[in-house]
Amino acid sequence: HGEQTWPDGAKYVGQWANDKAQGEGRFEHVEGDVYEGQWLEDKAHGKGAYKHTDGSQYDGDWFHDKQHGTGIETFQDGSRFEGQYVHGSKIGEGRFQWADGSRYEGNFDKNTIHGHGSYVWADGRKYEGQWVANRMHGRGRFEW
Repeated sequence: HGEQTWPDGAKYVGQWANDKAQGEGRFEHVEGDVYEGQWLEDKAHGKGAYKHTDGSQYDGDWFHDKQHGTGIETFQDGSRFEGQYVHGSKIGEGRFQWADGSRYEGNFDKNTIHGHGSYVWADGRKYEGQWVANRMHGRGRFEW
């Protein structure tokens, strides 16, 4: 267990192995963002939480410094995503709730609504069916 502070003010406090962050630790970026969780060879790896100074954050699985696996991301405006990440992108099953009350549940690909899913607007309209790049596309049912 130890602590290192860089000349620019960034700071790591936690476990080390072979001069690299490894195990449990906390890294404070100069601008105020903080990652706290598991490390492997100087990279966020395993379970951890990254909190931005604007109030947004990600809490979940990491692989070589990228969101990877299951996680929950909350945004400054109150929007929230819960689902699967692959190498830093929303890919696979997930649920997104926007600050206005609109919500989507279904498939994502490269951070876009893509595949099969259900979107409910804040005013009660609903579409369930196929999506391509955030747009209704293919078979589906729209209700209003």
